Amino acid sequence: MADYGLIVKNTNTEIQIDSTYKNYVKHHAGYGHVDGGFHRELSFSFAIDANRSVIIAIKAPSFGHVQHAGFIKDSQYDKMTFDVGDSSDGGTVYYLAFIEGFINSLTGYGLIVRNKSNDLVFSSNEKYFKIINVYSGSLSHGDPPNYNSVNITVEDAANNYFILFPCASGLVRYPPADATHFYTSVVWRGLKYIDATTIEIGCFGVIAGGAGPGVGGEWDDSAWTDAFTLIEVAPV
Repeated sequence: MADYGLIVKNTNTEIQIDSTYKNYVKHHAGYGHVDGGFHRELSFSFAIDANRSVIIAIKAPSFGHVQHAGFIKDSQYDKMTFDVGDSSDGGTVYYLAFIEGFINSLTGYGLIVRNKSNDLVFSSNEKYFKIINVYSGSLSHGDPPNYNSVNITVEDAANNYFILFPCASGLVRYPPADATHFYTSVVWRGLKYIDATTIEIGCFGVIAGGAGPGVGGEWDDSAWTDAFTLIEVAPV
């Protein structure tokens, strides 16, 4: 390795930490409770520099499908939203937030790696984003109320966290309730725990009303993509 840094090897693989090494570090772990009901939205607030990108991993809940619906971003990531599908009992949603850069790098004992410009590229004081496995699949949305789902076999559904993308959304217009109103279903794709090695990727709808005539049962799914990727992440 003609560079600054080190190579760490074991019986399976190696990791090269040189002057170009980059990874995400754990910012915090969080959770929130969702009450039972047809559809619930769960929001969290935390401050992160807007110039630092964020990765959110979710522990799949057993009470309903959940999807990270994104950030409302100003000078900080001041609101993170999850959409949760139909659940009679509700429950707790757990997540991990990872960011670019470093948090605890100059505190305590450990190993520090810098490049020739003395910039920090690795610190053993951080907890790093670690991918366990990557899965791919395909799932169409189905037709309300008969949404589609598919099971994925994973390493540890009970303890690991997951990233599902794209979340995908489709829009259907139901027949108008009268001449001036219609109902729509926005469809998301989310995660649900089935057993210790099984995650269900399932679609769920969110009903909303609106003014104006509707076109019954017609999909506008230009934002929908059948193909999806599921990433299994270690609970650091």
